[in-house]
Amino acid sequence: MRRFAVMVGIALFAAAAVRSQHATDRVLDHGVATTATIVTQPRLAIDGRERYATWSAFQPTQVGVFFNVSRDDGATWPLAEVQLDDGVSHGLDPQIAVVGDRVYVVWHEDARGIRVNVSVDRGRTWLPMSRRLSSPSATPSSVVLTASESIVFVAWRDTRNSAGQPASADVYCNYSTDDATTWLGSDVRLNSGTAGAQIVFSPFATAKGQTVFVAWSDTRNGLADVFFNRTADAGATWLPADVRLDTDAIGSSQSLLNSIAATDSHSVFAAWVDERGGSSDVYVNRSLDGGMTWLGADVRVDSNHPGSGGSVNPRVATEAGSVYVVWHERVRQGEIRANVSSDLGATWLMADIRVSDPTAELLVGAWPQLVASDSGVLVAWPDVRSSSPGLYGNYSGDFGVTWRGADVKLNRSAGGGLSNFSDSLNLAAFENQFAMVWFDGTVVSYNVPFGHLATGTGSPGTLGVPTQELLGVPTLGNSIDVIVGSAQPGAPGALLIGIGPATRTSIPLFGGELVVLPNLPGVPFVVSSASPPLSSGIASVSLRLPNQPAFSGLQVNLQSLIIDLGAPLGIAMTNGTVLWIG
Repeated sequence: MRRFAVMVGIALFAAAAVRSQHATDRVLDHGVATTATIVTQPRLAIDGRERYATWSAFQPTQVGVFFNVSRDDGATWPLAEVQLDDGVSHGLDPQIAVVGDRVYVVWHEDARGIRVNVSVDRGRTWLPMSRRLSSPSATPSSVVLTASESIVFVAWRDTRNSAGQPASADVYCNYSTDDATTWLGSDVRLNSGTAGAQIVFSPFATAKGQTVFVAWSDTRNGLADVFFNRTADAGATWLPADVRLDTDAIGSSQSLLNSIAATDSHSVFAAWVDERGGSSDVYVNRSLDGGMTWLGADVRVDSNHPGSGGSVNPRVATEAGSVYVVWHERVRQGEIRANVSSDLGATWLMADIRVSDPTAELLVGAWPQLVASDSGVLVAWPDVRSSSPGLYGNYSGDFGVTWRGADVKLNRSAGGGLSNFSDSLNLAAFENQFAMVWFDGTVVSYNVPFGHLATGTGSPGTLGVPTQELLGVPTLGNSIDVIVGSAQPGAPGALLIGIGPATRTSIPLFGGELVVLPNLPGVPFVVSSASPPLSSGIASVSLRLPNQPAFSGLQVNLQSLIIDLGAPLGIAMTNGTVLWIG
């Protein structure tokens, strides 16, 4: 395979072009933004080219649960968001999930319990009135939503049985097995023991196929322990009793669950803060058989001396056999740290990794956010460092083996990108693209820290439709390889490059789709066979991305054309690739 190396730098990207095409933070809410605006828990979901966002707002012209959607990978958003609640009682803590064409948003209201609204056409239209999922006696908070296939599952903390003890609570749920068309006639309590006899902390849930995993912490045994339950048949049956996941003496130390994640319907992971060492450490447990059995001894993943680091607010994520845990460590200068398992939690790094810079200054109680995808893992957090406050992050493109040497500022707005709320940042990933939403004190914003997506349809040549793939992480200073495959050996070709969102298009051409309007010279290449010879040829173009902060957030569109006499019009085209430089 022949490799063609190109330096994509100042020589190609004129400074004026960079300024004109630079990706800025997108504003999602268009009410009258004032310093009195309060937004809680903006949430993001991605499917295909759609980016779905929801949030709860208190501001002079808007009070309620709102929704907006972009249909072009987040490049543009409608100027009018949609209100999903009925405006009767203010909605809080909205959560969003997407399965195919269906979009689900749930929230809770003080007076009217757990509510849901549903779109069956990718957010274009919604039910005229939200539906109540909780019993009339419910007093819910901390709602969580997950969906998979035809299952939509909602769980929440509920004080209906507290008998005047406001700290006492239970975990309740409701769910649908037919795409939210019908729901259980009444909600169901999940935690074992006497109703209302313990303090219950926020539940967490995730769904894979017909399986739903749910976990929480409660004080039935004294100090809080972590408990788990699951259904493997879309809610028809559950474990006969919930399972305790922390393995120290029962009720002897405070164990507060913070996150769960699942690779599939078999492998599920839980991460929590545990005070058995005298102060808070981060522990993990895992099951590889759908929650039937768990490790006999949970695993501490922060590697400093037990109880010495003040480790709080862990998050867990998993993808492709790797498991990632991040947390805020308050003692070591207030750092974001991580640990990684490459074997589904069987082993972990002996020493955890600092992913924030020494200059980081974390907000008190800051919650790091974590998301994993095909191309790696992204960690983000709010940071008030004196040099440039904002939202910062770090990432790994090789399943946590190596990380960027320095963290990077992710928000690109002129403001600090911060709010007074620890849960005002949310990440999402789709294939190889990362995206985020947050509330910066006045507006809800969106951007793409980095990533890439395949786009469009190629046109056939002698050997069928040639393919284009991108290898590497498109971040400042990195090299990425554009790989052309299934092409005619010996054929000449060119990589088209378009800088900025305006160069992305969709024009029928040569029996396929032209998706790039190039504004830079094409990069020539020649397709060759690999060794040993293959029936189809491949080519690689290596692009060296500039290591200049001005290029952060830049969108680049790529597509390859190949001269092929066997093609209907003598030219075959690959699919396109859109990338965002982080």
